[in-house]
Amino acid sequence: MRLPAGGFWSLHEVTADLEAAGEEARQAQELAQTQRLKDAAKALAKLVATHEADGHPVLKTDAEVFLCQQGLRRKDARALFAEKTGTLWRVEPLPGGKGKGKPAAVLPMPSSEDGGS
Repeated sequence: MRLPAGGFWSLHEVTADLEAAGEEARQAQELAQTQRLKDAAKALAKLVATHEADGHPVLKTDAEVFLCQQGLRRKDARALFAEKTGTLWRVEPLPGGKGKGKPAAVLPMPSSEDGGS
């Protein structure tokens, strides 16, 4: 509502403007989340390669914690980890540790030069 100086009250429809602004914000949020997922996956792949080269593979649990430290929620970190397993890294069981649990190492995907597929 507006009351111009010396004029009459007037109404202005803003619903379309608000809806457009909301849609624009939603798209920006989706784009930011997509970029965050890509960056986190790339960072984990680099970490996995570095640790494997040092002879100390990253454990699956540690990989999920690392993804959370990259700004992902636990649910998103686990989903990303599962999605990229088999493309950016692979998971192999390790000999049993102490107590419950089955430790699993996160290793880089073998390159074609290493005899992988």
